[in-house]
Amino acid sequence: MRSDWERFFDTFPEFDFEGYKLRAFRKNDADDLYKCLSDPDVTELTSFELNSFDQITKLIEASSIKFNKKHGVNWAIVDKKTDRVIGFYGLVWIDQHNSRTEVGFILAKEYWNKGITTQVLKRILELVFTELGVNSVEATAMVGNNASARVLEKCGFKKEGILRELRYCRGKYHDFWKFSLLQKEWVHDKN
Repeated sequence: MRSDWERFFDTFPEFDFEGYKLRAFRKNDADDLYKCLSDPDVTELTSFELNSFDQITKLIEASSIKFNKKHGVNWAIVDKKTDRVIGFYGLVWIDQHNSRTEVGFILAKEYWNKGITTQVLKRILELVFTELGVNSVEATAMVGNNASARVLEKCGFKKEGILRELRYCRGKYHDFWKFSLLQKEWVHDKN
């Protein structure tokens, strides 16, 4: 009998929301993604550093490979009105043996403060906890990235502490907050 994890990777999971959708990246998404990720306001409080357009095409290719190898999922967030990619959401890695995963997200500045990130995260949590039976979801946010921390806490994540000098970017090491949400906490918060 195949596990829920194996069935999950049969077909790329896509989701519709009011005004937005999550889908697989396409090669022609590179321009939109470049526009989003080349905005220093968007990436300033993340570990993402954009050095070239070629990096975007490699990111899109790597997203497909990651899914095909069952290592994780990167979704393009698409504005349904314009059909433009406005960011991405990901299950950064998946540890099937220990039933854990990590979420990450980036959204174009013009779409901030509209509840999109929270809405999408709630749907992804429903997917991983109910359909995949994940026990623990983790996330990190650069210390000072209060907007991401608020989204995570709104969705029930608990701040566990600080991972000191976790990532090197923009010429120095940065501390990151570590968050997690257990399935039993999510079930409790949902009721």
